Amino acid sequence: MFVLSLTNISGLKIFYDSERIIELSKESKDIIDKSLDDKNLILLAVEFKDSIGYQDLLDLSIISNNISKDKNTASVRSIFNERILIKKSVIPFALKVLKIDNFKNYKSSITKIRKYGTKYATKDLSSFLFIIKSKSLETDSQKRLYLDKLAQEFSKDKLKVYITGQTKSEIYMQDNVTKELMLFIILSSVLCSLVLYFYLNNFKLVLINFISVCISLILSFTLSNKLFGGIELVMILIPAIVFIITISDFMHLLNSDKLYKNKFRSFKCQLEKIGMPVFITSLTTAIGFLSFMFSSLVPLFRFGVITTITIFISLIVIVVLYSFIIEFNINKNIRNNKFLDDLILSFINIKKSQFYILLASFIFLSSLAFTNFRVDNFLTDEINKKSNLYKDISFFDKEFGGIKPVTFIINERSIKR
Repeated sequence: MFVLSLTNISGLKIFYDSERIIELSKESKDIIDKSLDDKNLILLAVEFKDSIGYQDLLDLSIISNNISKDKNTASVRSIFNERILIKKSVIPFALKVLKIDNFKNYKSSITKIRKYGTKYATKDLSSFLFIIKSKSLETDSQKRLYLDKLAQEFSKDKLKVYITGQTKSEIYMQDNVTKELMLFIILSSVLCSLVLYFYLNNFKLVLINFISVCISLILSFTLSNKLFGGIELVMILIPAIVFIITISDFMHLLNSDKLYKNKFRSFKCQLEKIGMPVFITSLTTAIGFLSFMFSSLVPLFRFGVITTITIFISLIVIVVLYSFIIEFNINKNIRNNKFLDDLILSFINIKKSQFYILLASFIFLSSLAFTNFRVDNFLTDEINKKSNLYKDISFFDKEFGGIKPVTFIINERSIKR
């Protein structure tokens, strides 16, 4: 199973939460496709260092035209094709906001923009917004090439370019979350291995523990990939859960007062003595995560399902590998670290006065955490504050107040009536 899982893990996909909520919506798919086209929508903005000039707008217009002619561009909405409705006349009519065919029209347009405003530029005309609808971007490589082309085209005149949208968010998640997940697993493995080796002084036991973590994680992510087509963003917590379970259960099973010459008897007695408490611990932990299955949010429901199964997968892997420890007498070479034993004993024999101080500290910190508890549902909460994607989204939010398209769908039958 582990070898088959390794062949499958390369195609693992990490789902972005906002994308998953739309995908798993109860609305019919054709309505979602018509009303929400976030997959193909790209927001691009350029920022000028100095005040805008006539030649700057001409150059920007040429770049916009070049992008609109690209085979992967469906449409480009910007100040160059924006129209506003003049309501003062008897018959309202749409007036083009910006005309740059000559310098006189340009000056007149700037005056109108300052009077009526525009949705595609800031008040000081230092930043301009382009809403680009892409098409035929099926693969990740096509998406990357198209985004790179947009950045290169608009940055020719040394403009500062900001790009955001679901396409860029997906690529960010695939690149960064996957790397961060691997980095977290590696760092956790190294730190946990050092602590275990410091306490057990047995490299083989540390290696077996690390192998059990790897097998459990691979089987868990493969199961999610098979059942749900990938892993939810919230499932990156699973490695931490696996580390806690495997190390804890291994340490319990290794804690033996008596070793028998008969290996089977030694294995059987240890499972009868320690195995049941370990199973009960895993069961109660699984019940805790099972509560997520009652959530109305599908990503949390799936997290609950996979985590519950993962806990029992880890338990089975631990018991199987523990049989190897007994078979090859690896557990006979355990040498406990006296420093850690003394440290644990000092905590056990803590004085009453010190206990009350610790208890008061915990109550104070718990109260502080409870009073500052809040639930946010902002896109930027899920993104690293130092990343370029966060800077881009923050720029759009600050300069253009956040952009969300609204589509009105008219029933054909109502038109006929």
